[in-house]
Amino acid sequence: MIKSLIVVLLLAGFQIANVMPANQSETGTAAPITDQSEPSIVSFQQVNGISLTDNLITIEDKLGQPVTIEKDALLPERKEHVYDNTVLGFSGDYVEYIKVTADQGVVKIGDKELVFEMDHLVTTLGTPDYIAEDGLVYVQDGISLKLYYKEDGKQLDSLQVYWSSQV
Repeated sequence: MIKSLIVVLLLAGFQIANVMPANQSETGTAAPITDQSEPSIVSFQQVNGISLTDNLITIEDKLGQPVTIEKDALLPERKEHVYDNTVLGFSGDYVEYIKVTADQGVVKIGDKELVFEMDHLVTTLGTPDYIAEDGLVYVQDGISLKLYYKEDGKQLDSLQVYWSSQV
């Protein structure tokens, strides 16, 4: 029921103003989750075949050379390596985040290829751990996966995987 409610609210354009655990009320007390859906069977340790533990050499072996490399204007040690279906954020030789935009149509999370649509991903991933103003957040083994909304709050913009400790 909660998953259906979240999808309906998202499609209706509702946005949650504060980031809070999905089972926490606005007063700060834990709200019981009545939908005890199965935990996600999808591991997001890898997205499109890339893991946050991969380094630059491993990435080049898997994907080859990026289409472009863009430097971060504020943090010069950070670079984005842009590939056909994935953007990888690097700090030095190590991956900080993996980003896939909705225009890809599909995304491979773990060993499952999934349609890149909000309702399909929410159904597959289950109840989010956090609901943010700009998306839904799932946490698994020190890694966060966030489904970002477009500005209208109704459509999926991108999916990003990053170390939970970077929040």
